[in-house]
Amino acid sequence: MYRVLIVDDEPSMLELMRIAFEQDGFAVQTAKSSYEAMARLLEQWPDAVVVGDLRPLSVASCNLVNDIRYAFAGLDMAVVMVSTQARPLDITVGLAAGANQYLTKPFRLQALVFTVLELIARRSAA
Repeated sequence: MYRVLIVDDEPSMLELMRIAFEQDGFAVQTAKSSYEAMARLLEQWPDAVVVGDLRPLSVASCNLVNDIRYAFAGLDMAVVMVSTQARPLDITVGLAAGANQYLTKPFRLQALVFTVLELIARRSAA
């Protein structure tokens, strides 16, 4: 069973993503802030982290991804950003912060789950 941490400050989006991952057999933890996410990561690291929009948009999300990559440099976690910010610059900044993949909203929940599974599989094969 794979573990995923989902971070988003919008409760309805957080719940939708949680349900989608649980239906695919993931053990899911959630966080509503960067602080809460880092606390969850210190308790137990997941196979993947999904970082949604945190306020202020893109800045907080990118900072969290950067913090995850810095604080947990020795761990091989897949990190996926999902955001309403869809400009090429936003995507570039998110990937430069350390995200493995960047999906723009709206997206299909199954596409997100598939993306996470694919990233985990690539890491397992390496």
